[in-house]
Amino acid sequence: MRRLNYYPLADVPFPLVFSLNYPFYFQIQVTERCNLRCKHCYVETKAVDMDFSLFVEAIDNFRELLDLLRVRGTVYLSGGEPLLWPWIWDAIRLVRRKKIVPRILTNGTLITPSIAKKIKKMGVKYVQVSLDGLRENHEYIRGKGTFRLAVMGIKNLVRAGIEVTVMVTLTKRNIGDIEALVKLAEILGVKRISFQRLVPIGHGEELRNLMLSSKEIANIMKRLLRIETKVNIVKREPFWGIIYKIPGGCSAGHIGFALLPDGTILPCRRLPIPLGNIKENSLIEIYFDHPIMKQLRNRNLSECSKCEYVMYCYGCRGIVYALTGKLSGRDPQCPKDFLAHH
Repeated sequence: MRRLNYYPLADVPFPLVFSLNYPFYFQIQVTERCNLRCKHCYVETKAVDMDFSLFVEAIDNFRELLDLLRVRGTVYLSGGEPLLWPWIWDAIRLVRRKKIVPRILTNGTLITPSIAKKIKKMGVKYVQVSLDGLRENHEYIRGKGTFRLAVMGIKNLVRAGIEVTVMVTLTKRNIGDIEALVKLAEILGVKRISFQRLVPIGHGEELRNLMLSSKEIANIMKRLLRIETKVNIVKREPFWGIIYKIPGGCSAGHIGFALLPDGTILPCRRLPIPLGNIKENSLIEIYFDHPIMKQLRNRNLSECSKCEYVMYCYGCRGIVYALTGKLSGRDPQCPKDFLAHH
């Protein structure tokens, strides 16, 4: 069968074409305050909190978009460290009342048994905790003593009956820890583990020398495919489309937004291009009409347009933009040539 040499329905958002088996997300950075100073953090740490009134406005706005698209939604409460935000419990209550699934993205170090029980009592089913390697590599990024605290936080969450996802940011330093991290996750009773690439923005710009090569990424993907485990190894990284050939790939412009504490709307937390402000703009208006959103959706205009995997992959637009300054460029870490015969 002849392959199409263009991306069909190029300007149409995924939810209008495909039946989504995952929710539309809204990552809300509720605070820039944090108890850690991680070397790869997107955030230029300041003592800035989102006003709760702004959060309420954002959730109402998001609910309208979900209703229009007729899709499920999830709100990622992130930071900084979201557990330092004074209104975290009020926010969870509001999100659930709006019939949206709340999730917490945390470094795990503040999750005592009592905090874990409260998270459970508030109706939060899912929490993501960052582990950036075994002790040595994790603490290189996050600071001395943080590995033990993060692991204890995970244990407390699991004991409270909460589904935990471990998030690992991969660099040249920690790729040797992959199999051991999966094993640790299994021992801890973690449901899912996700491996994502370093995005060189914010403090992460200083770690460009630790970014992986295309060959290293291909080898990591092959290693992950060989691991036998009860833990679900999440394969949302766009490059997995090269292997599985499921329409989708990079979600920027299609199934999510990010929001900064001052109300600035971004297409993705990894892609710091302001689209407007929630105080003045509706998500519906930005989603359908903003030229950046349209550009992100139109793969026919990109350097990947002739690639046989353009419907399935499209790289990470955040990494492309950080490394090349272009939205429509080729992902410099693309492993296609090393996966072609897998």
